[in-house]
Parts: sequence; C-alpha cells; structure tokens
Amino acid sequence: MILSATIIRFLLLAAGINSAALAAATNATMTGIESSSSSSVACPAECCSSATAAAKKEDPLLIRILLVNGIYPTIYNMVNFNVQDYNEQTGANVEIDLVPSETYQDFYREILSDAKNGGGLFDGYLMDSAPMGEVGDTFGGLVDLTPYINADRNIDWTDVLSPFRQCVGSYGEKTYMMPLDGDMFSLYYSKDALKHFGLNVPRTWDEYLAVAKAVHGKEFNGKTLNGNCFATGGGGLIHFSIQLIMASMTQSQGTSTGSLFDTEDMNPLLGEAFTETVKFMEEVLQYSSDDVFDPNPYVPLANLNNGECMLTYFWGDQMKLSGQDSYLKQNGQLGVGRTPGSTKVLDRETGRLVDCTAELCQYGEYYQDIGWVNYSPYIANGGHGLAISANTTPEKQNAMADFLMFAGSKAQTDKYTIQNATANPSIYTAQDPTRKSHLVPDKWIAQGYDEELSKEYTQSLMKTALSKNLVVDIRFAKSSDIYGILSEQVLNHLNSYTGKSEEELAAERIRIGNVIAEQWTKTISTYDQLGDTIKPILETYQVERGVYVPNELKNQINNIIPVGFALMCIILACSLGFAVWTFMHREFSVIKASQPPFLYLICLGCMIMSLTIVPLSIDDSMVSAEGCSKACASVPWLIAIGFSVAFSALGSKIWRLNRLMKAASGFKRITIKVKDVMVPFFTLLGINIVLLLVWTVVDPLRWVRTVTGRDSDGSIESVGACVTNGSAVSKAMSSLLFIVNLLALGLALIQAYKARGISIEYSESHYVAMSMGFILEAFLIGIPLIFLSSGNPVTSYFVKTVLIFFVSMSLLLWIFAPKIYYARNPQNSDSANRSSPYGSTGSQAGASSSMYTGPTSHELNKLGEDSNTFSRSGHDGVSPSSSNVAERVLEVETGQPTDV
Repeated sequence: MILSATIIRFLLLAAGINSAALAAATNATMTGIESSSSSSVACPAECCSSATAAAKKEDPLLIRILLVNGIYPTIYNMVNFNVQDYNEQTGANVEIDLVPSETYQDFYREILSDAKNGGGLFDGYLMDSAPMGEVGDTFGGLVDLTPYINADRNIDWTDVLSPFRQCVGSYGEKTYMMPLDGDMFSLYYSKDALKHFGLNVPRTWDEYLAVAKAVHGKEFNGKTLNGNCFATGGGGLIHFSIQLIMASMTQSQGTSTGSLFDTEDMNPLLGEAFTETVKFMEEVLQYSSDDVFDPNPYVPLANLNNGECMLTYFWGDQMKLSGQDSYLKQNGQLGVGRTPGSTKVLDRETGRLVDCTAELCQYGEYYQDIGWVNYSPYIANGGHGLAISANTTPEKQNAMADFLMFAGSKAQTDKYTIQNATANPSIYTAQDPTRKSHLVPDKWIAQGYDEELSKEYTQSLMKTALSKNLVVDIRFAKSSDIYGILSEQVLNHLNSYTGKSEEELAAERIRIGNVIAEQWTKTISTYDQLGDTIKPILETYQVERGVYVPNELKNQINNIIPVGFALMCIILACSLGFAVWTFMHREFSVIKASQPPFLYLICLGCMIMSLTIVPLSIDDSMVSAEGCSKACASVPWLIAIGFSVAFSALGSKIWRLNRLMKAASGFKRITIKVKDVMVPFFTLLGINIVLLLVWTVVDPLRWVRTVTGRDSDGSIESVGACVTNGSAVSKAMSSLLFIVNLLALGLALIQAYKARGISIEYSESHYVAMSMGFILEAFLIGIPLIFLSSGNPVTSYFVKTVLIFFVSMSLLLWIFAPKIYYARNPQNSDSANRSSPYGSTGSQAGASSSMYTGPTSHELNKLGEDSNTFSRSGHDGVSPSSSNVAERVLEVETGQPTDV
C-alpha cells in the first residue's frame, strides 16, 4: 500500500495538481484500495467457515471484476465509483477483485488464460479493446451483450458514438464491451504563445515540426518554451505516437483498409511512410522537453499546463487537467484541434510516398497553399469498458449485465465523464467522451470549463468520431507483440541516432523497417502454424475491420473451364477448316451447287456461337464483379447473332434452291442472285441486333453472387449467375429474341422439307433434316437441363457448353461431311443424282422413269456452265432431252440466260 500511495502521489504531482488536492487524492484513493484489497483477501476455510456462511447470507451473489491494479487510480475509479453508486441505488453488492499485475501485458495474459481454460475465475473485466479479438471472438471468452442492450431502454445505445459502438465495443457482428471511456487523440497547444510568435495551428506534421522548431528555447512570459512535449511513457506508449504519425500516410481510403497492415493480405504498411515517421521523430526530439521518455505520460504533459510547452497530442484527460489551477487555466489559453495530417500517402504497391490527391485522399481536405492533406484521426488504445466472462454462471452473467448496463448508461457516463472543473482530483476518473451527448459544449461550460475551450474540444472530438478514415488499434492475437517489436526497434534507434550522418540515418531507417516487417511476418506466421490456433490472424484482422468474408463455397467453375474451351476449340477448328476447304474446292460442281457464300456464313455463325463459351467461362474467380457483368452482357449477343447467322443462311440457301426448282418445273426463266436472297438474311440479323441493343441499354445482364445457405461445416454457400433486374423490357427482349431465332430455325426446317426430293448434289435436304432432328432433340433435352441446373454453376456451365457444341457440330458435320465425301467420289455423286427421285407435278408413264432430276455435274461441265446454273424441263410425265435442258439453262450467278 505504501508503494501504491507513492505512485499515486507521483502521478498527480506530475499532472500539475496542487499539494492540498494531492493529499486528498492520495487519502481517498488509498482508502478505496485498502478496503477493496482487504475484502478480497481469503481467510482459511477451517477458521472462517462460520464467517463465510454469514457472508453468503448477506451477499448471496459475489461478482468479481478483473482490472489493472491501482497503478492508474483514475482507471480504478472508473469502476469503483460506479460500484458505490450501484450499491446505493440498487442494494446490490459488487466486489472488485484486484489482480496483482503491474503491466497491461500481465493483465492481458490473465484474461486470455481465463478464456482459454474456461475456469470462470472472474465474472467480468474492465478492459480495453486490444484483447477482444482473441479473447472474445477466437476463444469465445466474452458474452455477446447485444441481447442485453436491446432489452434495456435506458442504455440509449444509438447515443454512443459509432467508433465505440462499432470499432471498440464490438467485434464482427457481436458487442463484447460496454464503453465507459473513449480515448481519442487531439492536438493541444498554447494559444497565446502561438499568437505571440505569429504562427498558425499546424495542419500537417511538417508544419508541426516547423512550429516546434520556431519556438523551442525561446522565452515567453518568463518561461523557456519547449517546442514539443508528447508522451512516450518511457517507450511503453511510443507505438501510439508512431502509429498516429505514420497512419496519416498509410491509411487514406478508410478505416477498413488498415494503417499498420493491409487488410487484404496482412502485408506490413511500412516503406517510405515508416522511414519518414522515424525521421520526423528524430527531428522533433531536438525540440522537445527532456522528460518525453518519462515512464509517466503525464509528466511531459505538465509542461503544457505550466506554460512551458507549445505543442503536444494527448487523450481527453488533458481537458480535465486544464481545469486545475494551472497556467493555462489562469490564462485561458489552451487550444484544441484535430491531429495533423500529411500531404503524401503511401502507394501500397511500390512502398513509395506519392502526392495526396482528391482520389487518393478522399477523406482529406484541400488547401489553396499546400493542396490535399490526408487526415487519419486516431482513437489510440480505444478506451476502456466492461465485459462479461462467458465462463461464469448464467446467474452471474445476468447480474454482471445489470451492473454493466447501469455503469454504461447515459446518466452514469455523464456524471463521470463531464466532471466539475474545480472538483477534488480524488474523484477524477479516466473516462473520456464516448457519447454524442458528452460532446454538447454547454455541458462542459456548466461544469466550469472555458467556453471557447469547450467548443473547440467537443468539435475536435466530434470531427474525429465522425471520420470515415478513423485509425483503430489492431486487436488480433499477438497484437501486444506486434506493438512491442515496433516500440523496441524505434526506441533503440531514437536513443542512439545522434552523431550519425544523414546517409547513415537513411540507411538505418530502412534497415529498421525491414527488421520490423520481417519480425512481424514471422510472429504472425508462427502463430498461424501453432497446433492450437483456431483462426489465422488475417481472418481475425479482417473481422475487426469489417471486411472479412467467411469461408465461402462459391461453386466457381475453374476446374471445368478447360472442358468448355476444348469444345470451343473443336468448333472453331471445324468451322475454319470447312470454310477453308470450301474455298479451296470452290470449282467443284458439288460445292458450286451448294452455294459457297451460304456455306461460309454457316461456318461464321457456328464460330460466333462457339465464342459464347468465352464469357460463359468468366466468373469472379478471374475478374471483378464489374468484369463479370460485362461478360454476362456479351452472352446474348454472341449466341443470338451466331445462331441467326447460321440458320438464316441455311434457310436462305435452301429457299434459293427451291425457287430455282419451282421455276424450272414451270418452264420459266428466272434470275436469282445471291444478293436477292440475302434480304431475309439481313432482315433477321437486323431484328436481332435491334432487340439486343434495347436489352443491353435498358436492363442488361449483370453478375450477382447470391448466398444460398450453409453447409454442414457452417461455411457459406453461394452461387454467381448472370441476372437482370427483372424489368418488363428485359423479359420482352429475351422473349422476342427467342421467338425470332426460333422462327429462323422454323423457316430453315420448312425449306428443307420442301427440298426433300431434290438431287443430293444440289441440296442437303436429307442431311439438313438429320441435322435439324439432332438439334431439335438437343434443345428438347438441353433447355430443361439449363433451368434445372441453374443452382449449380458447374453443371449449368457444362450443360450450356455441351449444348452449344452439339448444335454447332450437328450443323457443320451434316452439311459438310457429305460434300467432302462426294467431292472425293464424284461417281457416287452422279449415281445418287440419277437415282434420287424428285416429286413430279405430272403423271408417271409406264415402268420407265417419268421424272428428270436435273443435269448431273458431268452434264453441267459439258455444257461449260456454272454449277449454280440450273433448269428443269418436263411436263405431264414427258422427260426432256439433254438439249432441251441445255436450251433452258438459267444463268443465276450472272443473271444472263444462256442458250446452247
């Protein structure tokens, strides 16, 4: 107890409190600590059994709250005063069990051990947010307070500032801690000294350094000024300073992106931002008070209150200290503002610093003279709050929750956050604002604080709390080790950097950064590989930053894509091969008779259809959702255009031949050029394009990933698919496209049916019919399968690609394979021509053939005519002679009738 009293006396004296107040604080705090300590001493069971039984009758339920020992009496008071109020107002009795730990590290180990072992040694904790991730989320050692908060109307949870609800009190989707104290860094400065030297409040760390340099060692009001008096806590708190300064360069895209580690891959965010931070600290130490490394952070802070320091940054405690009998209070010259920012930010890809821009520093501010400045306000340490152990009994959990809701209520937090400026220091707590209602200036003014100071203070904290680029401490496992590595390396350097050249210092800064990055990576990797590690640190870090996506079975199609591309390559190879073969054999009569332009179009249509497999193979494992949406929008274009080109060409081709045959049967001369029958082809193609344009502009297909449920392991299952917004336009366009292309297929079938009796050399009617039969069968089977497999992307992809393959290859093989065969065996072509019947319009006579099927390729070659020249003679069963045929030859390609 003597040691505790000495420490308390030292702390209060360092803060600039007078001797009378010091005595009162010491006596009051000592009394509280001794009474609590004596109540927590256990007597032997054999000699105190009767006393224990009596105690149980008086106090049937004891609640034990673990907290740091009385080294920081204001933190102890935070709970102790609420316990006293709770007992007075409710009649309950809450016993505080002090843990004999001298450091936060020991305190963290105790909490973690209790969570891991599940022993339930304590019913609750007064803690900061640092161990929340590991204790609460990983090991389940803390109770989710959400049900209690929802059931308590007096808690007014929405009044709590969002950083303390979402970033400090909560982890992931659970609230583990009721905030009592909110720790936000602000800039504090001496107004009159700043004005005297004609200086402005620093907006950046460069300006902060310039102000400190300009006034350091100067005399003002009979005192020698120090330029800076930030507190390092003897090195124990130096990581707060490092993170505050460095975060203004490493975090510019919002809290979720992280300031020490990249939330995507745990890559340390050091680089030039770290070296510039160390360089700043080297320089600012030259203009700082000699006591900045004192173990007590309030010692260097006292320089500001005594009028011997120009600048510092600190927690909200400074507001209460300013109300004491200090130089700044007497002169009303304490200024408060947001902490400085940076005109440069870290490029995370290169590790280099780049100029701040509107895009890079979207949460910054623009100044005419210095440009964009990135601001990253810091809630250093996050403050303290009450949490409930998940390992104690349900009865004690409910009792602890009752006390927690009482202490965290608006009335209680108002009482111990906005304390009277002239009150006895013994009643001071470390509670800084956590609620919106704490930031009403009139409440502070009513408690005796300077009016202008109250407005500046509350405005500064509100601006910090509302920032979307707020810096939050890491709260994952080994976070204390991470901060320890950072503090040790930088502190060692700052104690030994003097006397070195700038070149040596520059190299040393880079070396230290590399050492820190290496040790951080090793620490994280070692933890992740431990046998008892439940969650990797990256997952925990992402949860605390709100960017974690749980283990998700996305049902992506990576493994089956090679199958789709193989099928596409086969279609492309066949289409290109058949087109080249057609061109090389264009003088063959069987090719001339089959009308090469249309054969080329069939090949082109199949090639376009096959390319549909490319966008079908794209999902969010390859590109962003935006890229997937673009791929989705291209699918109907490729499939519709390819299908219409192939089948309208096939229909036009057969229709052209049917017109020729009809004219020949009536002994007519007609001229049918290829361009004449291209009109329906381009009409159909144009309709498709118009429909596709309307669909794409108004309501295109877009990529959406939908959660479908969870598997037996609890992992989320989801599927990605191309969908529309379901508008009437998209439904109408897709329906019309289906109808139009079904019409193209129907017309081709009708023309094929009409040409079913024409010579094999001039029409593929038999093979077209076979092709159509296969395609129709594929549609009847494939389309229902597409709908049935819509919930399984792998199966759906396989069905779609196989359907495209089957349709394309059915068309190509049945059209081109027979031609290749007959081109290689022209005698089979002639015999087939002569034996193939063509439906006669007249009567048949006797046993002899009464029909003439048209000239063979040999006859056409003898006539010297193009194979697309065709005539037909014969009437009422009379077969025309070869000469009659020759006399009625129709020159289709040139449009000129030829008489032989």
